[in-house]
Amino acid sequence: MFMSLGFACSSDPTQEESPNKKSDPSKVMDTPLDAPTRVSEFGRYEGYSQPVYDEYIRSSVYVPMRDGVKIAVDIYRPAIDGVAVETPLPVLLRYSRYWRAKELSDGSIQGRLGTIPPGKSGGKLNWSFKESKHGDTYLSSDGFHGDSYIVSHGYITAWAESRGTGASQGHYDGGQSAQEARDGYDLIEWLAAQNFSSGKVGMLGPSYAGQIQYAILGNTPPPSLKACFASVAFFDDFQSWSSGVGVLRKSIINWVNDQLINDGIASSTQKKKVARVDEDLDGAILAAAISDRRTDAGPNAILKENFRWSPETKLFLNTLRETLKIESNVDLVRFAYGPTNIIAEALEKHPKLRDGLLKATFEGYREDYLGDTYLAGDLPNINKSKVPIYHWGGWRDAYTDSTTLWYVNIKNKKKLTLGPWGHYPATDTPRNNAYIVLKTIEQLRWFDHFLKGIDNGVMDESPVSYAIAHSEKEWEWRNATEWPVPESSLKPFYFSTNQSNTIQSVNDGTLTTTAPTKKSKDAFVVDYATTIGKGDRYYNTIGLPYAMPDLVSHAFTALTYTTAPLETDLLIAGHPIVRLQASSTETDGDFIVYLEEVDADGTVHLLSDGLMRASYRILGDPPYDYLNLPWSKGTADAVAATAPLNTETASLAFALKPIANRFEKGNRIRVVITGADADGTLLIPITPAPTQEIVIGGVSPSLIELPILNSF
Repeated sequence: MFMSLGFACSSDPTQEESPNKKSDPSKVMDTPLDAPTRVSEFGRYEGYSQPVYDEYIRSSVYVPMRDGVKIAVDIYRPAIDGVAVETPLPVLLRYSRYWRAKELSDGSIQGRLGTIPPGKSGGKLNWSFKESKHGDTYLSSDGFHGDSYIVSHGYITAWAESRGTGASQGHYDGGQSAQEARDGYDLIEWLAAQNFSSGKVGMLGPSYAGQIQYAILGNTPPPSLKACFASVAFFDDFQSWSSGVGVLRKSIINWVNDQLINDGIASSTQKKKVARVDEDLDGAILAAAISDRRTDAGPNAILKENFRWSPETKLFLNTLRETLKIESNVDLVRFAYGPTNIIAEALEKHPKLRDGLLKATFEGYREDYLGDTYLAGDLPNINKSKVPIYHWGGWRDAYTDSTTLWYVNIKNKKKLTLGPWGHYPATDTPRNNAYIVLKTIEQLRWFDHFLKGIDNGVMDESPVSYAIAHSEKEWEWRNATEWPVPESSLKPFYFSTNQSNTIQSVNDGTLTTTAPTKKSKDAFVVDYATTIGKGDRYYNTIGLPYAMPDLVSHAFTALTYTTAPLETDLLIAGHPIVRLQASSTETDGDFIVYLEEVDADGTVHLLSDGLMRASYRILGDPPYDYLNLPWSKGTADAVAATAPLNTETASLAFALKPIANRFEKGNRIRVVITGADADGTLLIPITPAPTQEIVIGGVSPSLIELPILNSF
């Protein structure tokens, strides 16, 4: 099979004319294995592995764990004439808290390779590479992304639901917990011991299914686990869930609420029904599992996640509990995240509640996140496992920085790919299409090498591949020997009070490579209503499309700094760093920074973002390689030792999400600074709203450092 995303999406006209671009994937099935057209390179695979199967059989079983709890697992095997093949094959496991399949009202099963009608146990493996309406290539398939493609090439895929979720029994013990990792060990060894298995198991999957791979390796690595392909997975709980500075993302709250509903905890009825396991003919086993997890009697961790994930959320909920006398965890979570604005009504009835909530949103410390789910703490065991890991991420993903940290901190055989996409490729766009196609090809190359022993040279290539975005439809791929790329160097761009005359904002300042000599200040009143909406990288992690049609109005009440039109293209690749000299009329405050590109016609593109809560500004030495970036201690002692923001001008240093981008000649670079994001972060407004200031120029000017690739 062939595919090259560099060809499909590069602006290089010689690559656009590649004769392979419109190859018919079906022709590959007749290609001899010793064909002279063998090609194996990044995004392109031809002649090594053949799609010899076009049918599949699904079975659903309960697999007993060492403590007797049964985990629901769907197994998809290649088939010929409706019968599963007997040849032992490698198994690829996806394991997470998300449902493995849904049962529809007519009795059909919406599985991971397509919908199976009542009375049937399988179907056709439908997949093909086609040209989209955008002129690029996309993977047309039934089911989940490239799974039909993988199974057709002689793999068995298995989907397992974590205990206490879906149809699995037991109580959920928290994401990536030691219990969940032990269950993963048992699942892998069970799969390896089955007659249909070659004894070699790989793991793959994005987000939760990526994180659990690291957790399993960091606990007790299963001997049958031979390779992992981990996608868009967080690295450090505190960095990912509380932005490294105690600020909870509202998308996390939405995610927890969705899981409460899916698990049957937050609602007495489910809009969708998880598929029963084959042996559960009357649904009694599933009903008993759901009933058990609805009680407060057991360790209902999905409820406790609300208290653990963000210390500020713990205080938020406990304040509600104490003020409103709510005893049940279930009732408390339903109240806090219910469909009506009942918190607003409670604030009117209980004036002291607002003071308690205000206090709650300004607390939360790094030590609260340490425990058996702290994935970064598993690094020594992961490295001892020596299991090869392919790390996959995207510039628009909420965990882009995590992907790079996994790569630099793990010493196993490894590769890193960073593309122009986000976390969840839900919509038909060139970036999302490329995500699915390239990932499908790379997964096959990776597992062919490590699970089938095919010498396809996947480990002989440059270990790092990253895309420099040009536009929504164009990007170019580059290779590197390491991350950050050696060619990149940080260059300061200073904030200036000169007018850019490009945007309506509080100050309309400029961004320049020359530091202003005169010291001054830019001030703004925090606008708690400002927002970039629910289409950002954080909401994309919970399945919402990445889409921000209006990136102008969010700057109306913010500070902005914009360059003059660029005289030449400017290429960046790496981690931008913001250094602010700031103060406020309040004791604390958030500073949210956005990096944007402004086209010549005024269209704005969000490239990266980051934030700092001023009380978390004391920096420390991280317990892992943090790429020499500013790292907030975030401990209770460090926060307590930090001077109030209204008593001194404070130095705030923090990194934005890593990015690779080409700023085109004639376009502009813009930095936007706000004090809140109504849809983005959990924050109870202060009345009156504080005024926050940024120092411009002088001995210690405020600035942003960009990782420049070319001379500028």
